[in-house]
Amino acid sequence: MATVPYKFTLPEIPSFIVDAGAKKDYMGAHFWDNYDFKDTAFIRSDNGHKVFWSYLYLLSQLPISESTEDIGSVMEKARADSTVCMEMFTGAEQILYSPNSELRNETLYIEVLKNILSWGRLNESYKIRPRFQYKLALRNRLGESATDFTYTLASGRNGKLYGLVLKSLAVNANDLSL
Repeated sequence: MATVPYKFTLPEIPSFIVDAGAKKDYMGAHFWDNYDFKDTAFIRSDNGHKVFWSYLYLLSQLPISESTEDIGSVMEKARADSTVCMEMFTGAEQILYSPNSELRNETLYIEVLKNILSWGRLNESYKIRPRFQYKLALRNRLGESATDFTYTLASGRNGKLYGLVLKSLAVNANDLSL
């Protein structure tokens, strides 16, 4: 007997929510309401990956304060099953952290990493890569001081970023050959 594939259903937006922005906000917070977070078959399927991508795309349309709260909440729920949680983590890594992803978003990925790193049931060996990625993702954040680095001028003279005394500085990091 063939099994019927799981059909993911989005929650119904209450009729009193008429504003397009409010509808997105509602969907961001309730996208996964009808999903059983112990269903490992769906989240591992191609359809599951597409749904997760769609969710992250929706979050990219929301204010960052709401989207970080929403992804944190979903990752917390995903802890109900280690396979579901790790599939969502892997999906988030591919979609939010890959330099080739159109949805790359380190701010959202930091929330995913915080959740994975605080998960007590996860073996420490599985936290090595997320811990490294977390440290990298916290560097050079918008509005924060840049990480200090050493540079070499064409003349051969070396210096450090924080040793420069300038009103402003533009750094072109196109040639990173060592």
